[in-house]
Amino acid sequence: LRRLVEGQDAADAAIFRRAHEQLAGDDMSGARRSFFELIQKTPSSPLVPYAYLAFGDMFFADAEAGDPTKYALAAQAYAEVLKYPPPVNRAYAYAQHQRGIVARRQGDVQAALSSQRSAISALAQDREAPLRDVILAASRRELALAYADAGAPDKAVAFFEASDVEGAPGLVVALGREYAKRGAAREAIVLYEAALQRAKGSALCEAAASSYRALSATADASLRQVLTRAEAQRQSRCGP
Repeated sequence: LRRLVEGQDAADAAIFRRAHEQLAGDDMSGARRSFFELIQKTPSSPLVPYAYLAFGDMFFADAEAGDPTKYALAAQAYAEVLKYPPPVNRAYAYAQHQRGIVARRQGDVQAALSSQRSAISALAQDREAPLRDVILAASRRELALAYADAGAPDKAVAFFEASDVEGAPGLVVALGREYAKRGAAREAIVLYEAALQRAKGSALCEAAASSYRALSATADASLRQVLTRAEAQRQSRCGP
């Protein structure tokens, strides 16, 4: 973000540079004062959304470090960033992604899903967005995690295809792995059966087999029988 003000002498650019120098020097209080000054003194500056973004990231870091009360402040700051649409606001997708993480931390699964979908949509429309590939991968990962919290594995494939056609197969695999990690065998079975009815890609078939094996290792006898039947159905569609 500091590149945005390279070679500029305007007041907003000077304050922005100072704030980032303070951040680099671990002067968080000074940086907060400087970003607040930018917002107050130059409200029409194109740098204002990035000042709010800095507040969001600072509050988020505080929350992750052990003060969960700061999640609400982070959410408010990211919401301010999102008042400035792309492509002028180059941080739009990142702010959506971060807001989605905050929502999930706060237990608002629907808001988390909505924000990650919005981040992915914004990146699909802006292939030149800064750190696009990094943010896209992170948003897809968080979307799968939030969906695992939400339930409805039978609807996951359609949801992912509507959210991210290009990334849908990988999202199904990521969700299946998360179900396996959580020991959610029935959800994994429903997910993969629904997915394999729509497509039979090798990655999907291998992911289903891997998840079933992982789940069988810790399942009780009755659940292992269910997994064995699911594996037989998988092999009928995919081959051994």
